[in-house]
Amino acid sequence: MRYSLSVILSMFLLFSCAEELIQKPENLIPQDKMVLIFKELAIVNAAKGTNIGNLKDNGIEPTTYLFEKFDIDSAQFVDSDRYYASKPLLYETMYKDVETRLENQR
Repeated sequence: MRYSLSVILSMFLLFSCAEELIQKPENLIPQDKMVLIFKELAIVNAAKGTNIGNLKDNGIEPTTYLFEKFDIDSAQFVDSDRYYASKPLLYETMYKDVETRLENQR
């Protein structure tokens, strides 16, 4: 009896872990493009932290620049980011790829 209960509970946990927390959005940004966006976002954030004056002097709004460059909008980015974040192993892999690309570019 005890064994049966533990098997049933184990199966329940296994199947509940496979359930998607967030449904895949219709306008999902592909993973490779999302990695490029994260990379550019890291560069832009670094620039904002060191040379915010240069960005303002040249009339560059970092967020708008990224959305225009990758032909996306804020809602699409947020939906895609939330979807990928709901898959921690995939999200971690994406950020490691970003880190590698930044190191290679340096």
